[in-house]
Amino acid sequence: MFEYGFDFGYTLQHLELTLPGVLQFIPIFELAGETGLNKGESAHNSLLGNAAFRLNVKTIGDMQPRLGVGYVFPLDNNARTDAHHGVIVSLVFEY
Repeated sequence: MFEYGFDFGYTLQHLELTLPGVLQFIPIFELAGETGLNKGESAHNSLLGNAAFRLNVKTIGDMQPRLGVGYVFPLDNNARTDAHHGVIVSLVFEY
């Protein structure tokens, strides 16, 4: 199995997008795929997409919270058999 992924993102600073309390807004698009290397039934391709964003907010004391939200969806028929769709949420506290 060969697995691969590509991330595309762009950081918008607070001066470019003035959201209250937000230092950076980062829209992200991700592709995650896998390709079978053996011939036969197990050889198949699967490709998932993720449309997401990350918010880097102002610090609270010594830590900086980072919130991420993404929507995961299949991009081909094989991915539809492995996964339907979903939401990913992340909350990171950086010290």
